[in-house]
Amino acid sequence: MKIFSALSNWLQQGQNAVLLLVLQSQGSSPGRQGFKMAINDSGEMVGSIGGGIMEHKLIELSKNLLQKGEKEIIFKHQIHSKKVTQNQSGMICSGEQSIAIVPISENRKNTIFEIEEALQSGNEGILTIASNQFSFQKENTDLTFDYEYSNPQKWIYQEKIGFKKYAHIIGGGHVGRAVSQVLKMLNFHVSVIDNRENLNTLESNPFAHQKIVHPYDKIKEIIPEGKNHFIFIMTFGYRPDLEVLQQLIDKKVAFIGMMGSQTKVDKLLDEMRKSGYSEDQIKNVHSPIGMPIKSRTPEEIAISVAAQIIQIQNKDLP
Repeated sequence: MKIFSALSNWLQQGQNAVLLLVLQSQGSSPGRQGFKMAINDSGEMVGSIGGGIMEHKLIELSKNLLQKGEKEIIFKHQIHSKKVTQNQSGMICSGEQSIAIVPISENRKNTIFEIEEALQSGNEGILTIASNQFSFQKENTDLTFDYEYSNPQKWIYQEKIGFKKYAHIIGGGHVGRAVSQVLKMLNFHVSVIDNRENLNTLESNPFAHQKIVHPYDKIKEIIPEGKNHFIFIMTFGYRPDLEVLQQLIDKKVAFIGMMGSQTKVDKLLDEMRKSGYSEDQIKNVHSPIGMPIKSRTPEEIAISVAAQIIQIQNKDLP
């Protein structure tokens, strides 16, 4: 998000810039698909495409492009190994990544402004980049990333611009606030829901994109399904946790987690079983939520929850 804000600000100041974007990555490449970096005429930089000597070399290339006023989109394939004779990145971590180097000046500024306007208004759309294309189409989409490659002159990359992950935190107390803060840092759209009116910790939460007061016995109706939706149950007590879990346990989402001590969780899930919920349903619930790091404070719990989400999301990475 901050990449496009920076680009928009620089263009409004009359500066040109270069956008570097990781089109795809394989193996242990430090720059993952969608990583971005921007550099302007003055040498200011924001973001990263993986760091190290590779990033340094591409920064220098970008500065050179800015000095020359180049406008063509450049494709760079980088291999992180000293054993290859071509496309060496200078790094030895193994893996590969392909990068688009996109000069941003008068010819592409309207696309940047369209993206920034969509982000500021909470809309989403599709960014398309190819050797001869840089465009943005505002629309609702389930797309995350798409990349097709034939050769260095014939390729196309598409990415959803907008929030790719949605957190639904049930419980607006101190832990809910702390989890909001950490998940916002991880680029989640954060909604916090509580059934209590005038709850100070909910009303004063500066990290949530949405703060909702809604009865827990009707919570199922406001939680959407989808592979990009994550549910975090952390209400003020045993009974509301049970009530919420009973409604949401069958939601087709990426993650359902519930906070609580092991004793409380065991008792609650036992009650679920006695009420007729199957082991197949119950096994989808991550509880106690968070990594087992003996966290106690709201901030420690939030970090343990975030670590668990990162672990789940990255489980298939090398």
